[in-house]
Amino acid sequence: MRALRVSYYYLPLHGYEFDKTQIVLLWMVEDLLQHKTDEMEMDELGRKSFHVLYSRSFFQLSKINASRFIMLDLTHD
Repeated sequence: MRALRVSYYYLPLHGYEFDKTQIVLLWMVEDLLQHKTDEMEMDELGRKSFHVLYSRSFFQLSKINASRFIMLDLTHD
């Protein structure tokens, strides 16, 4: 949950579009991803973590660019 908290506070304000890679790299640089096994690479773990947050509607696809995401206003507030 630490990764989620840090990412939440450091995301730009409403309407900012970002791609998954930006967030995953942020988590990697900040050493927020915890390896449970050596089998999973850090970027794979980051992508899976992002997918979990996306599936829980923490992020949504941008209406302008389908390869980018935004944080829902209600989530950010």
